[in-house]
Amino acid sequence: MRIFKRILSNIHRYVVCALLSVVFWGWLFSVVTDAVPAKKVTVLVDTPAVDEVALAKKLKEDLPEGLRTVKVYPLSYMDFSFGMSDEGDIYILPESSMEKSVELLCPIEGSDGYVYDGNVYGLLIHEAGADTLCASDYITFAADENYYLCFTKSSLHLGELNGSRDGAALEIAEKILALP
Repeated sequence: MRIFKRILSNIHRYVVCALLSVVFWGWLFSVVTDAVPAKKVTVLVDTPAVDEVALAKKLKEDLPEGLRTVKVYPLSYMDFSFGMSDEGDIYILPESSMEKSVELLCPIEGSDGYVYDGNVYGLLIHEAGADTLCASDYITFAADENYYLCFTKSSLHLGELNGSRDGAALEIAEKILALP
């Protein structure tokens, strides 16, 4: 009985040690399994549904040189209800979000896509009321809205578009555009 009372009198210490252990091992696991931004491309998707695990697995096949991984998240994962962040390299956005997000996006070359102030900021990947142009095996688009593939101007992987060191995000975007 005395041993049981001694354990109960110190239960708060055991709980604190267990919580600290969980936090420490969780942090260590994330450090070991994640890559620094210079070695990964992040794709943020603002659609009704996305199979982020399958899409990331497909995009990781034959990675560009110098890239360690590709991460895919629903935009709500990074959004936190404070407006868009510039944490991603590639965005898939609905047309309703494009105007409020344009200040974070990098203008791209071309004449077809989302145009704002004479610059193209996104490539059309789903047209409202039409069949999906690409990635429909991984992404569920709302049928009544256009969706665009865009790039963040602060991305480390846009090459000549923003003067960054490599064009890995452009290569990943080409893979997305080629997906069925």
